[in-house]
This record gives sequence, C-alpha cells and structure tokens, in this order.
Amino acid sequence: MEELNREKAAKRVEASRLGKILSEQTTRRVILGVLCVLFVLPNLQVEEVDNSRAFGLQQLFFFGSSRCDAGSLDYSCSKIYTEDQLKTTDLSSGWLTEEGWNYMLYSYATSGLTVTDTKETADYPRKLLWLRVPDFMNGGEVRDINYINTTKGEWRAEPGCEGPTNSDACQWRETEVNVVSYTPPECLASNVTDCEQLQVFAKFLNRQLQIDQAQMSMIQTCFIVFLLGAGSMTFAKDAQTLVIAPIEKMVNIVKQLADDPLSKPETAENDFEEFSMTANPKNKDKSGQLETSMLENTILKIGSLLQVGFGEAGAQIIGKNMSSEDGALQYMIPGRKVFAIYGFADIRDFQDITECLLEEVMVFVNKIARIVHTCVHTWGGAANKNIGDAFLL
Repeated sequence: MEELNREKAAKRVEASRLGKILSEQTTRRVILGVLCVLFVLPNLQVEEVDNSRAFGLQQLFFFGSSRCDAGSLDYSCSKIYTEDQLKTTDLSSGWLTEEGWNYMLYSYATSGLTVTDTKETADYPRKLLWLRVPDFMNGGEVRDINYINTTKGEWRAEPGCEGPTNSDACQWRETEVNVVSYTPPECLASNVTDCEQLQVFAKFLNRQLQIDQAQMSMIQTCFIVFLLGAGSMTFAKDAQTLVIAPIEKMVNIVKQLADDPLSKPETAENDFEEFSMTANPKNKDKSGQLETSMLENTILKIGSLLQVGFGEAGAQIIGKNMSSEDGALQYMIPGRKVFAIYGFADIRDFQDITECLLEEVMVFVNKIARIVHTCVHTWGGAANKNIGDAFLL
C-alpha cells in the first residue's frame, strides 16, 4: 500500500511531457549556439605575434654602442666588454663600418614596409615613425635618428611623433602607433640608477592592423546579433507551436460552443502533435500525447456531454455560460417563449419485441432512435426526450 501511494505521489510530481520537450529543445539550441560561438569567434579575431622589431632594436643597441669612444657611455661599454678588452682593444672602430651601420638602420626602418600579402604571412606593414638608439656615427651616444641615407634609399623620421608617448603634433592617434623599447638587462637590477640614457625606443605605425581589428569587431557584433536573433526566433517558435497555438485552439473551441452549442466545433490540424513526434519519434502512442492535446480533447468531450445533457432546450444555457467571463455556472437564466409542435412516437408491441430480442433490444431501440432523430433534425425539429420505447419530439 505504501509503495502504491509513493508511485501515485511520484506521478503527481513528475514533470509534464510538454515541459520536457521545451526543456530538451531549449538545451539543444543553447548548446548549438555555444558551439557556434566557440568555433566562429576565434576565426573573426585579428592577432599578430611578431618579435622581429624588438629583436632588431636589441641588435641596434649593441651594434650602435660597440663604438665606445664617447666618455658619457663608459657604463654601457663596461657591460659590453671585459676589463681586459677595454684596456687592449681599440673601441673606436666598433663592430662594423659606418656604411654597414647605415644599411643596418635602413633595413630596420624599411623591413616593415616589405609585406605584400597579409593573408599568407599574417603580418602587417608597419612604417617606422621614430627611432632612438645608440648612434654608431657619434661614438655610441643614445640619440634620435632623424635621417638615414644609403645607396638603396633614404628614410626620414615622422615630424611631431618624437618620444615614447604620442603628442598632439603627431598626425596619428595613440591607438594607431606601437612603441617598442629595449632596456639592457644590467639596468633591470634594483641597485642600478641612471639608466635612462641607455633605454632605446622605436615607434611604428600599425594603422592597418587596427583597421582590420575594427572590421572584425563589427563582424563579430553582427554575428552575435544574428545568433541572438535566430535563437530568440527558434525559442519563440517552440513556445508558439507547443503552448500558444494549442491555447488559442482551445479558446476557439470554447467560442464556437458559445456561439452554437449544438454544432460540433471545427478544429485545425495538430501541428504541435507533429512537432512533438518530430522531437521524440519514439513516443507515438496516445499515452504520450501532450497535455495541451489532452485538454483540447477534454473540452471537446465536455462540450459533447453538455449537448447531450442539455439538448436543444438547454442550448441557450450553454451559450450564455460559455460566453460569460465571471466563471460561475448560472442555471436560472431568463427564459423565452417558443411556439412549437410536439409529437409523441411509440414502438408498438415493445413487450413482445423485448421477449424475442432480449439483450439485443437496446441495439434495436438505438437504430430506431437514430432514424427518428435524423428525420426530426432534417425537418428543423429536435428530439426532446427518450422514454424507453417512446420518443417526445
């Protein structure tokens, strides 16, 4: 007994089939949307990992400071050379010639402009705007390089863009420039001071990268808007098919019964049942129908029972109560005068027929009743009452 009560209690708290279908569909669409975001968004991002500018600036620092004949740069020279090398090596010549230094500066300044196909290399052309490195031509002194002239070409610094920070005189915005710096490892120690003169900088223009990133951000926004719009439409479609449409259908049945209580309500096709079969093709028996379909069938059956119980005489009572909004059932509504002709039909020799047919007599009576009722309805009448072997029409 206790187990039976537990089973009944479990059935009462069990989730409805309609709720299960809505939950499953929502979960599937959410998972699909998350997967779309995970797979699509990384392909809509523009990133560039290029350390060549930082490495080139480091090389310029060491090659430029290799010519240590400036008295103000004893610190950097002592870090590049050992004490024995400082005593025995002629540091005025450096590691390369002056022409080689100019070619090295020119290669660094123009290397970012040789990119022709950003789709294949994933690199973007970058113009050098400002450069501050040890000047090989001036004994390794750290200073701004404003002009480079070689047999391959020349380079000039962009006026107004000097300094690590962007000034108002520079025609490019701060987000469109990229500053690369290098500080010698010896200057990173906490006990070392006066290293500002050894820090070198290079400022590049990365406008094309910012443009592509802005375009991809716009595409990402459009994709998210499209995904949210498509998701809301699919969620609304599920609610419309499984909940709203069946409720509207039931309301339509009630309105039809209120307008003409004696006629059979016209119902549309069960689109929500087809949807549920598509979502769960295993549940094709009637026991697995949706709760909304059960309610619709119940309303139709209740309407049929009201028609049989009240008949044509009670059609007005049914219509008035169906159309009322207070929810109370009113039997005593005002009547009306009707002019009618009443007829009484009787099955002759009913007792003898009963003794002959026995339990089959009800089938005989129902067939006669069907004939009588059909004829009466055909000629605009109504069957009022069935009394065993007689009919009041």
